[in-house]
Amino acid sequence: MLIPGIGAVSSGSPAEKAGLKEGDVIIKLGDIEVKNLREYSDALKKFSPGDVVELVYTRDGKENKTRIELTAR
Repeated sequence: MLIPGIGAVSSGSPAEKAGLKEGDVIIKLGDIEVKNLREYSDALKKFSPGDVVELVYTRDGKENKTRIELTAR
């Protein structure tokens, strides 16, 4: 199962600050490839709040990169 597209991006959130939009699909967090929601969740656990991580995602079939500063949930 692939990671579903981002459902919503909250105003002021790390995702919004990184330029992510509804429907983007995250495929890599740092050096960790993610293919489903569980792998994405496991990848997040390897980082700490305040870490700035490269994030690779697809939008409209094109691969893009951005940097995101992680925060505590």
